[in-house]
Order: sequence, then C-alpha cells, then structure tokens
Amino acid sequence: MYLLFRFESAAQLQHMTDLGRFMEYVIAYVPADVESLIDIGKLDAIVLTEDVAKSLPYLYVGWKGTVKLKLGSVSNALKLHTDIYSSLEDVNEPDSVAIYTINDTEVANTVTLGKAILRKKLELYYVEKFKQLSLGVDVLESATWEQQKAEAVAYTADATATVPMLDALATARGITTAAMVALVNSAVSSYNTAITTLLAGRQVVEKEIKALATIASINKILHTRFGTSMSEAQMTVEGVSDSATINL
Repeated sequence: MYLLFRFESAAQLQHMTDLGRFMEYVIAYVPADVESLIDIGKLDAIVLTEDVAKSLPYLYVGWKGTVKLKLGSVSNALKLHTDIYSSLEDVNEPDSVAIYTINDTEVANTVTLGKAILRKKLELYYVEKFKQLSLGVDVLESATWEQQKAEAVAYTADATATVPMLDALATARGITTAAMVALVNSAVSSYNTAITTLLAGRQVVEKEIKALATIASINKILHTRFGTSMSEAQMTVEGVSDSATINL
C-alpha cells in the first residue's frame, strides 16, 4: 500500500518506507503484512496506486518532459523503477547522470500525484480559514449557538413564539427580545456569507486543479496560487515575471 500524507514527525513513518517528499507531503510504502497497523484516518492519508507513487521523481522537475537522474542522489521512489535504476547502476559511478524521457503514462501518473497534493494543500488552507471564523467565540457561546439560532428562526416566523434563551439574553443586555433576535439573525447572515465566500473560493481553485493535464501546469498553479515558485527556466518559457504568491 502506498500513502500520501502531510509529514509532521518521523513517528508517522513507523512500519513504512519513506519514498520521498514534495514540499510538506510524504509518499510512503506500507508492506502488506503491516497494513492493519496503519491508521489511515489518523494520518489523514490518501491511498495511491503504485504507479502514481512511483511518479514522485518526475514531479516539478519533469515539466520539460525529461528528468536528469543522478545515481548518487536518487530517491527510494526512483529505486522502485528497477529498469531505470538498474541502467544507472550499470554505469557504476555515484555521479553518473542519465537523461530520462518521461512517457505519456508516467506524465499522467505524475499529474495525478500533483493534483492529490494540491487538493490536500487546498483542503488544509480552507480548514484553517474556516477555523478563523470561530476565533473569539468562547465555549459557552458556541454551546448555545444552535439554540439561539433556532429561537431566532421561531421568533422571526412568529413574534409570540416561546424563546426562553433569547429572552434571558435580551434581559441581561438590557434590550428587547426583538432586538436580540435581530442581533442573532445578523450574526447568522454574516457567518453564512463568510462560509459562502470560502466555499466559492475553494471551488474556483478545485476547478482549476481538475483541469490540470501537464507537469508544467502543476508547477504553474503552484506559482500563481500556492506561493511555490516555478524554476526560472519555466518562468521564462511561460512568460511569467511575477513572483510566486498565495492566491486562494
């Protein structure tokens, strides 16, 4: 089994072989006899096919359709490509370099891996943005929020409705129940607007990720959306002069 997850500590890799990293994400191999020991949910991991996992050496650097492979610095993922790695070993020199042309299937697998990483990064970004919406709200307020909303809905529909919590809160604030209901409704509206904005923003980027079809396009969206710069060579080819930026 091959897994992709956000690397936080070496303890996560117990029972696994680290095949390599891309940014903060690790691709790892789990032998079949220890798969039952791995808590995929706790790792928040994605299960990859072998071919997709093995495409790691082509990610980012393979944007021109070729990669430069050096025997002395190949990743564990590349060593899984026995045909390629063996050809390098035959040279028997640690600094031996070979130029390998990535075939269409390997490009497709690399794009699949790149998309998986982008989606994980996007998810993490918006989870953090969502958490920020609740900053400043204490546990007590949070625990009563659903009841406040329900009573506000009931009162808005019928001003004679029984709303004990909002009555009590209004009395504590020295305002009318109607004014308290208006405050709750306003807060709900603001919150829903913020959530809608987050969701819409995420879906725009998700659509762009879905459309990616080349390694070069993976690099470009990393540059324009995720703040990870393309190489100078690719920037020149793409006609991009702006620095990498986070635009999610």
